Amino acid sequence: MIIRVGPDGTVTVIGHADQDARMVAALGQPVTVRRGGHVVPSQRPLRWLFKAVRRLGGRSARVRAWTRTWPVAWVADLAVSGGPVLGPFDDRAAAIAAEERWLAEVER
Repeated sequence: MIIRVGPDGTVTVIGHADQDARMVAALGQPVTVRRGGHVVPSQRPLRWLFKAVRRLGGRSARVRAWTRTWPVAWVADLAVSGGPVLGPFDDRAAAIAAEERWLAEVER
């Protein structure tokens, strides 16, 4: 998670909803929340399966947790922020870290 305080007192938090939710909640009510990217499996068939399982599983914490543990290569797709696809990375945590770094550079 990256926390930046601007000269006008505006706080920008770049974090991952699944990993940083408690800390973000402790900062108070957000004014604006937007998705920076999607971390998904790098291989297209696995990506489709990942999205289908997530869609069918809805908000199930167990389903979401299970899909995070898949032993596949991961990419950070930053298209929603006008960015590139980063990766592939050997694990999901590395893809998330790369996503956060890229978003932090854009926010400067």
